[in-house]
Amino acid sequence: MDFHPKFTIGAFSLVVLVIFTRSSAYGAASELTPNRDYDGYKVLNYAEPLVLTCNESNPSPDFVMKWLKNGKPIHTSEGERPNIVIKNTSLTINRAMDDDVANYTCQLVNVKANNSVVASADFWVVGKPFVKIQETVTVIEEEKLKLECIVLGKPAPTVEWRVGNRTYDQSDGRVKLSTDPNKGIKNNILELEPVQMSDRGEIVCSGHNVATTIFDPN
Repeated sequence: MDFHPKFTIGAFSLVVLVIFTRSSAYGAASELTPNRDYDGYKVLNYAEPLVLTCNESNPSPDFVMKWLKNGKPIHTSEGERPNIVIKNTSLTINRAMDDDVANYTCQLVNVKANNSVVASADFWVVGKPFVKIQETVTVIEEEKLKLECIVLGKPAPTVEWRVGNRTYDQSDGRVKLSTDPNKGIKNNILELEPVQMSDRGEIVCSGHNVATTIFDPN
């Protein structure tokens, strides 16, 4: 007996979180306010622009904004990857990817005082998982169903599966979860054996890391 269960794509998409971690000022000068969403975090979708902005409380023509990635200076780069545009007090990465996950620092420097640092603020960029799964599959009753959840994200996500009305984060009964050693994503492989008529319907995978924990603590 053949049947055609439908498998859907999990709801999470790769986005980036910008975590404000530190802001400091040196002397009587302008303070910086990083752009933040969701109570301290900036969220952007995978493969869309990542925009970091440090607004000055007291702008001055003597001050210039500089940017660091993991402690090293970064500049405007119009190449394919990374495509970075630095303008005024903003840094834009036009197509955010996993390798854009890093610690970013904006520094306000006084060009008339030997480029001394006037104020600075840090951001930590974290990638929220983007998941994909085969949409439809045909399987014969009493045989084995095997599915892979393709997941992007950084730090590396773990995978959770929903089969019918049950959610699995570990193997249980006919449901076996395993990790593809080549990809290192925990629980990204699901095996269901033997398949029964009652298994018809949707099977959903979702990815979780620190980003999803922050936004959905439950």
